[in-house]
Amino acid sequence: MRQGGSFQGKRILPRSWFNRWKRFAEEYDGSREREAVTRYEILFFQERCTGCLRCGLACSEIHAGIFCPDRAYIEVLEGPEAYSVRFSEACNGCGACADSCFYDALRKKPVEAEP
Repeated sequence: MRQGGSFQGKRILPRSWFNRWKRFAEEYDGSREREAVTRYEILFFQERCTGCLRCGLACSEIHAGIFCPDRAYIEVLEGPEAYSVRFSEACNGCGACADSCFYDALRKKPVEAEP
């Protein structure tokens, strides 16, 4: 089995990507859900989105404990000319998706706490 190549027709990610994901998941270890956490409005910049699904992978890892974009609270949609995103009702504005975006297609804007 080679790193960064393919094994029996399946794509294998380089170990450096796995280590980066592991560190990211440790930062968002689920305790953020239990504690008072700053909530964010997530801003989307369509022209910067590449459709890589990192946001969905990060969201699903944090909220479902598995790398599966189908279990994420964010959905990346492929349009005829560009990508777009849709957030589910379950999205709590934690910002994990924006933190994981390499291309700054998602950005966080703090939401004022209601009294």
